[in-house]
Amino acid sequence: MTSIRFGGPMFRKLLLTALVLILAAVALSDLLLTRYTADRETRNTEMRLSAQARILAGELAALSGPAKRRCSATRWMPSGRSACLICVV
Repeated sequence: MTSIRFGGPMFRKLLLTALVLILAAVALSDLLLTRYTADRETRNTEMRLSAQARILAGELAALSGPAKRRCSATRWMPSGRSACLICVV
């Protein structure tokens, strides 16, 4: 029966290979979890903002014409959604 010496070249190769595989697995897990978390947070924020926009849309509809033009600005986002800024006077 042969034994692997801890200082031998075979042991160093196996140790290095194991460390590289562990680091690759950790890096891949980090990448996937970061993407998942960012997507989830983006969806949650969009849902909250759309709910607030529906509430504010009703209040904005109650304003008269000149006040509405003076107090709101709509900007179209690259995603195709719009953001409405409303100032309180």
